[in-house]
Amino acid sequence: MPRRLLQLLALAGAAGLGATHAVLVVDFKAWLDRGAALCEASERALRAGRLRPEELGFAPFGFAGWQLYPYFIAHEGRDTPQIDGFNLYLQPEAVLVGQHYSRFLRRFARFNFVAPTDRRGLIAIGHTRCLWLYWADYYLLRNRSAPASGGTRALGADFQRPWFPLTEAEWRALIFPRLAAAAGVTSGSRNPPPEPD
Repeated sequence: MPRRLLQLLALAGAAGLGATHAVLVVDFKAWLDRGAALCEASERALRAGRLRPEELGFAPFGFAGWQLYPYFIAHEGRDTPQIDGFNLYLQPEAVLVGQHYSRFLRRFARFNFVAPTDRRGLIAIGHTRCLWLYWADYYLLRNRSAPASGGTRALGADFQRPWFPLTEAEWRALIFPRLAAAAGVTSGSRNPPPEPD
């Protein structure tokens, strides 16, 4: 095989791998941006009392686990290694997520969504950057046609929801509670801090 042909094949292969990698990076970044927006919108709605922890079936796994795993491991999960066992509290169809993206992104099938027009069940809106340069809105909507039954287990009266930090000060208060207390910032791992600006 001629050397020039081998060089062209190697160049084409490298270009193909580079293009595939770029597409995967963009897709993963969009997934992360969506997850971050859902976490923030969910935490704000939980703090405001517009969303219950059992309704987090739509949320990223880590966020739902942050809210429910400590309770699970102290109760039904005491004797099990099952890390996702907290799912038994979730009502998976209680909340629907509507999506709306910047005009440029809507040219692509992955982002071609129309904002929900019926917002009577609106719980919260997450507005965030998407793919560094664009914007996305995520609408948390109560599913009025969801089954009345919830998860397979109900949270007990002793459930205390751990708040999820939304600001740098809240993260510091959670990670360094002694330093935060000395500075007058309350960590309050079980009580929500004031709503961030």
